[in-house]
Formats: sequence, C-alpha cells, structure tokens
Amino acid sequence: MRTINFTTYFPFISSIVPYSKFVMGEISKLEVLISGTVLVISVGLIAYAASRINVKGVMVYGEKFKWTQLSAMEKKY
Repeated sequence: MRTINFTTYFPFISSIVPYSKFVMGEISKLEVLISGTVLVISVGLIAYAASRINVKGVMVYGEKFKWTQLSAMEKKY
C-alpha cells in the first residue's frame, strides 16, 4: 500500500495512478489535484532546465559540449 501512495505523487506516473484510484473511490479530489500540480510543476522545471542546456550547450558552434561545462554555466548564472 505504501508503494501506491508514493506512486500517486511521483511525477512520471502521477498522470495514471491517481485517476485510477479516484475511479475506484480510494482517493479524494484534493489528492488528485495535488498530484496533477506536482506533475505540471515537475514538467515545467524539466523543460526549463532542458531549454537552458539547449541554448547554452547545443546551440554553441565550433566545439562539443562537455558535461563539466554545465556546472560552470550554472555557477555563472
């Protein structure tokens, strides 16, 4: 039962588990809303990080991107 409670709020599968629990009557509307909010926020953060890496790393011409440069970029900004 603890695994199901964890998966309710885990971002990558929280789009499936809470709604199936809601249909079975094992979860409240508030918990579904919290799970959806966590999912939307995590997707936004991942998209922001990916866009920063894309702009600073992939769009640089002339040299290959090194993962050590990522930490340098984060310290710079």
